[in-house]
Amino acid sequence: MKVQIPTTNRTFLIDYLRTINGILKLTKTELTVCVELIKTDINNPCSKENRIKVARSLNWGRAVLNNTIKSIKDKNVLVYDSTKDVRYSFHPLIYNYKNNSSLNFEFVNKNEHTHN
Repeated sequence: MKVQIPTTNRTFLIDYLRTINGILKLTKTELTVCVELIKTDINNPCSKENRIKVARSLNWGRAVLNNTIKSIKDKNVLVYDSTKDVRYSFHPLIYNYKNNSSLNFEFVNKNEHTHN
């Protein structure tokens, strides 16, 4: 089955994140922060400078933003890699959002038993 989701260049990012949010399980606030981090710098979302910019754009204190970012990290939407200079990056499903104009989902039922 194919479902088409109407979008525009302006709304594509949030439409994309809302569509895959069944997998991500982000709250509305976490979605908002993801959008702002991506718009600010998708390649280095958690730098101190970028956190300051995002906190300002949301009119939040940095502590509130940091708590939300922690929640996003706990959900593995921001992924840690100690081998890279930029320690946190977005999960590939999000990082590559511009290349994902089409997504295919496959459901695998791991509880299904074979009956003879």
